Amino acid sequence: MSEDLTKKLPETDSENLMLVLSTVQALAASVETVKMDIGFLQRGQLRLEQKHEKLVADIAQLQEGQGRLEEGQQSLRFDVRAMRDDMNYRFLILSGNTLADIRHLHERVTRLELNQNPPNSQT
Repeated sequence: MSEDLTKKLPETDSENLMLVLSTVQALAASVETVKMDIGFLQRGQLRLEQKHEKLVADIAQLQEGQGRLEEGQQSLRFDVRAMRDDMNYRFLILSGNTLADIRHLHERVTRLELNQNPPNSQT
């Protein structure tokens, strides 16, 4: 623990200068690598922000479309109910007319049968 670290240093000034210069160059290379990494991260962040904005716009568009679909469904429900009510009314009229026609035909047939076969008065 108490080792003298100065023993590892070069003995001449030129060796010291070369050590300092190589350390500075290694540090400069490390700084360049960090700068490139930061640039890469910033471009990635920008792409993510753009994707997020597009997703937000797509979600807004989908919600708008969903609102229009719900309005269309409500309108369709109203139209189907109106058509059903109209069909029920028409069926009621048709069935009423048909029953009246059947009653009328029954009365005519009954009268014809009575006229064809008058009741036997001798019995």
